[in-house]
Amino acid sequence: MRKTIILIVSILFFNSFVLDAQTDRGRIVVGGTSTFGLMGTGNDVMSIGVSTIKFKSDIDGFEEDEADKVTSINFIPKLGVFAANNLLIGLDISLAYQKNTNGGNSDDTYSRRLISAGPFVRYYFPTNSIKPFIEATSSFGSIKSKSEDEDYSDESTDRLTAFGGGLGVAIPIGDKVSFDILAHYTSFTTKDKEDNDNNNRVVVGTLGLKLGFVVFLGN
Repeated sequence: MRKTIILIVSILFFNSFVLDAQTDRGRIVVGGTSTFGLMGTGNDVMSIGVSTIKFKSDIDGFEEDEADKVTSINFIPKLGVFAANNLLIGLDISLAYQKNTNGGNSDDTYSRRLISAGPFVRYYFPTNSIKPFIEATSSFGSIKSKSEDEDYSDESTDRLTAFGGGLGVAIPIGDKVSFDILAHYTSFTTKDKEDNDNNNRVVVGTLGLKLGFVVFLGN
């Protein structure tokens, strides 16, 4: 039992020392995360998972169709450098895809493809072992939407602007890798790229989780 306790303490101490060293000025970071949406409307393209949607009613004669299927995936690679001890600045690139399939007709689909990029700033609190951090992000890009069925197809492109931030923890794994958990809030604004003299736009607030891995490069 004593040996087990000593081993656990030694591992925590070693990971603490390593992560402290890796957040020093000049270190380079690469990584990637995925976003799990928890709350929001109209912007599920930035969540991840497979969902089903059923329409129900107690009205007489109502016939329930097969469930609609919604598939969403995303990936956010990042690259950064420590401008000062514990202060990381860098670039996020957001890639996402969503497809909605009509349960009653598999040829009736609606899909969206998102690509955007923008700077982020992250500060690691100088604590032992697990490191809390705060992060602020921004992103600029576009969302391409496509609707199609057996007889019809239509495409449109919207501009995307997003700002957000959150609080997370970096859990050290080995000597140069951390597993990140970030609770974040993001405000998305989308609007038509063409024929939008009145600047009509949709603003969506999304609360979610970002989970991913970060690799600290350099000696």
